[in-house]
Amino acid sequence: MKIYISGAISGLPKESYERRFNAAATHLRGQGHEVVSPIENTCQSDDWCEQMIECLQKLIPCEAIYLLRGWESSTGARVEYTFALKRSLIIIEEVHQNKNLSLPISTGGA
Repeated sequence: MKIYISGAISGLPKESYERRFNAAATHLRGQGHEVVSPIENTCQSDDWCEQMIECLQKLIPCEAIYLLRGWESSTGARVEYTFALKRSLIIIEEVHQNKNLSLPISTGGA
């Protein structure tokens, strides 16, 4: 399955969000998924709106969105989540149980 990773980036230290996005990408790839990560395919613009347009374009061909814990605090992640819901993508939320990443899956609806 092709999965887009979404989570907070703006205002966080680069090392912090890179670690979280990379850990999720590694885990999902280990399960055989194709991963689209906004930090691996960075936008050349410094403009937030242009970055969001590019991210949404990357989300279009995906079948699912993987929401990192705390995504709700990010305006961009909320936009991506809403876009994924409207496109009826599979919604996967990150949950930590006993330090293992688990993937509860819920199907989004319009």
